[in-house]
Amino acid sequence: SSYAEPQQQLADFPDGTVCIWNQLLKDRPEHRFECQSMVTVADFHPTNNKLIVGATNSGAVVIWDMRVQKRTPQTRTPFHTSHQRAVYAMQLVPAAQKVVNIYSLCNEGKLMVWRDDILENPSTQYKLLPEGDVAQARGEELLTTCFSTHSRNTNSVVYGASDGAMYKGSVFMMATDKEGNFVKGIKAHHGPSPMSSTIPRCPTELPNPLRTCSCRVRSTGRSNSGTTKHEDCVHTFSHMEDYVHDVRWSPVNPCVFACGDGLGKLNIFDLSKDWEVPVVEYEIAKDYEDSARNFAVCRLQWSNDGKSLLVGDSNGDLLLYDVAWSLAEPSEDDITKLTQSVQRKTTQLKSSLQRKQGGKS
Repeated sequence: SSYAEPQQQLADFPDGTVCIWNQLLKDRPEHRFECQSMVTVADFHPTNNKLIVGATNSGAVVIWDMRVQKRTPQTRTPFHTSHQRAVYAMQLVPAAQKVVNIYSLCNEGKLMVWRDDILENPSTQYKLLPEGDVAQARGEELLTTCFSTHSRNTNSVVYGASDGAMYKGSVFMMATDKEGNFVKGIKAHHGPSPMSSTIPRCPTELPNPLRTCSCRVRSTGRSNSGTTKHEDCVHTFSHMEDYVHDVRWSPVNPCVFACGDGLGKLNIFDLSKDWEVPVVEYEIAKDYEDSARNFAVCRLQWSNDGKSLLVGDSNGDLLLYDVAWSLAEPSEDDITKLTQSVQRKTTQLKSSLQRKQGGKS
């Protein structure tokens, strides 16, 4: 999906479109769905691949059904119960009794949880409020840009915001206060965080690392690796030279993640090999017919088996790459090296914090 304005305004062109592509049909989408509002994010239903769930610029959550001869949404949230601002982050979380919860987050810091079979009213909703005297005195609302649920505990949510901080919360424990919930902020970046991601298959010996990326004002790319337990940055990846727009862990290899920046560079890190230099550094401009063209990497998506990586650029193009089998099939030795590296860096971080606290006392 894309929420950019079309280059040529057409009277019959809808504001929002979602295209379903087939690898065998490279020149046209297999299915095209429409919406009255720009579609900001879309994803396949995790248990029914015939359903497409999306969120819109108007704040609504919509569902299309590929089995129905209809381009417009089959169901959607009512206007009076939907978000009143644009939704730029959404996640589908399987729950009990074959129900899938739809987590939607608008940029005013309001989270809503919907059941996929009941879209009339959200089952849970609350607005995030940053805690602390400084944040409250500032009088600014929390402009959230992304969020990610813990892979082993979907009740734990971490939010990224325009102020560069991460905010931690629990979905259902905090639902008792409908007026607002104060969440603890952790300073992570010097610029907005457009994406956060947790390891889908994290080794049980480790606290689940959270990776965030940042658009730096001084055009220096940065990706931070922290843990949801220690609330501190374990490592900063500063190899990138421009804004980092997206970062994604491999769904099958906890040592591997990919990130894309504003210079059109695709980087893949293997933390069992090196924490400083990516094992793959590729310029997507090489695959354009005109190599002089250069567009930013905006979105990344791994295939479920980790053997393919889909790249979306700022021009609206999609590029599908094959990934080396060594990155898609981790060995026990790779997992051991990752575990040892994270534990060593965490120990060094604790020692550094203790020395700082001792110096202040």
